Amino acid sequence: MKKNKIVQLIIFCLAIVIMIFLPAMISMATNLYTSVIMQKTGSLPTVDKYEKLEKLVGSNRYTYNRYDWDFPVVDYFEPARSIGTSKSLNSIDSFSRDDLVTSSTNSLGSKTSSYATQSSSSSDYSTTNTQVTGVDEADILKNDGKYIYTISGNKLVIIDAFPADKMQKVSEIKIENDYSLVELYVSGDKLFLITDTNNKGYYYYSKRDVKTKMLVYNIVDRAKPELIKTFEVKGTYTSSRKIDDKVYVFTNLSVYKEGDKYIVPQYREGDTSNFIDVDLRDVQYVPNDNYSLYTQIFAFDMGTPLNNPKIVTYLGEGSNNIYMSRDSLYMAQSRYSETTVYKFSLASEYPRYEAKGTVEGTIINQFAMDEFDGNFRIATTYGSKSSVYILGPSMHKLGSLLNIAPGEQIKSVRFEGDRAYVVTFRNTDPLFVVDLSSVRKPQVLGELKIPGYSTYLHTYDENHVIGFGYDGSSWGTNGKLKVALFDITDVTNPKEMFTEQIDANTSELLTNHKSLLFSKEKNLIAFAVGSYWYIDGSDVGKVYTITLDKGFELRGDIKHKDDVTRMLFMDDTLYGVSEKTISAHDIETIKEIKSIGI
Repeated sequence: MKKNKIVQLIIFCLAIVIMIFLPAMISMATNLYTSVIMQKTGSLPTVDKYEKLEKLVGSNRYTYNRYDWDFPVVDYFEPARSIGTSKSLNSIDSFSRDDLVTSSTNSLGSKTSSYATQSSSSSDYSTTNTQVTGVDEADILKNDGKYIYTISGNKLVIIDAFPADKMQKVSEIKIENDYSLVELYVSGDKLFLITDTNNKGYYYYSKRDVKTKMLVYNIVDRAKPELIKTFEVKGTYTSSRKIDDKVYVFTNLSVYKEGDKYIVPQYREGDTSNFIDVDLRDVQYVPNDNYSLYTQIFAFDMGTPLNNPKIVTYLGEGSNNIYMSRDSLYMAQSRYSETTVYKFSLASEYPRYEAKGTVEGTIINQFAMDEFDGNFRIATTYGSKSSVYILGPSMHKLGSLLNIAPGEQIKSVRFEGDRAYVVTFRNTDPLFVVDLSSVRKPQVLGELKIPGYSTYLHTYDENHVIGFGYDGSSWGTNGKLKVALFDITDVTNPKEMFTEQIDANTSELLTNHKSLLFSKEKNLIAFAVGSYWYIDGSDVGKVYTITLDKGFELRGDIKHKDDVTRMLFMDDTLYGVSEKTISAHDIETIKEIKSIGI
């Protein structure tokens, strides 16, 4: 009897051990299997034939019909296919499969421009507020220290903005009525526009017939932008990034049947050629995944803008958030109670799949992800549990901090070196300081409970963090906006140093970090605020001085007849931008210097 009990106890213990480590073992085995395939073939397995596509899609855990909406997805990868270099906009009709594997190195010559040399640029200017240093993110406005490039309705306007007293509009680019301007990049003398047939601003859910079009302009002469490249795909634009001269654009397309056959992604160069199908031999997939969406990445090299992009096509589950460092790309798909993260290397000319990992819970946005010292960190909420996970280079779990704030959900996250700042909320706003220096055993170092909660955290310096969100009381939020400066010098005892309550109840900054203007060197922080009760012109730009001695001091407001959406600076001039107006102000006094209609 004793021997039987001992055997039963051993079996029970083994079962517990297997239950604990089985998920990690399966994940490591799957990634090892995928790595072996990649070592043998140089890439992931490909769909190849239509019969295999039917089999893969038929194995889905989740299925969609023809009238479903596309879920937020982002991208994936196949061996990069360059679609050749165009000699004419109609030449794509004559491309063969062999043409898809070649590329040339055409580049644009330069020409003298009156607007390129008319006057000097500023020595110091603001750029888009991004998550990762060195990784640019598309926005509705860019500036290069002399010119402002901004979306105004269905046109792109270029303004010679420096010096401010001579500010003038120099040109505009109108987009055809079927398309909406979404976002843009500027890379030297090249302008990259992203447009789609979806309603402007709705990136997450779209009808299946949506198309995304990328336009590249030569802007050596800002007064006469020259369209040099048009590339169009069937699918929803979800996000993009830019590293140096390379722009990565992400789109997705649901897998559905048109008649009796599943559709495949399509693309075309120019506006006059026909759409052509992506070859199934160029569509990759991750084994043992869910195959409900095509996701594509288009890698444009702005140094050789006449070349077509490298295209990576992937059949999988997609992604609704991406995180990109200069070395790696991570795409996360949150569904129900878990999040799957796909990792890709950026070491070659196109992203290459490396591994995937799964954690419990869902993420709030891209700031819930981070890469540090080769490891991946992610903060999730599952039900009323909030946790932080650390995954190794092969996306296996190294450590975790579970159930940080029982009964509360994550509202914002900021990873900074070997720390994470996590805000959760139920009735009050706990700010947690998490130590990630031990990847095996992350731990909470300190906690601060205050009314309301922050939806966005911005690093001021090594020991101070700015929080932007809602004010409140012990009963919850009061609907008013609040910005706070936190002192994390003593990690065990974080403090709220200063707060500024704002008589407004909405701001784009609540959900879009790119709308923030911040400069520690200029002691400047600025953002637009407004009211739920929409009245054109109700959104104003709030401009503050921010210091560790006095906190937030209002310098002034920037008001237009329509809503202010962005602010930027060039040297000592602050600019306010709305859809119809750009105004220039003294950066200290906010006194208006000049205003022009656009």
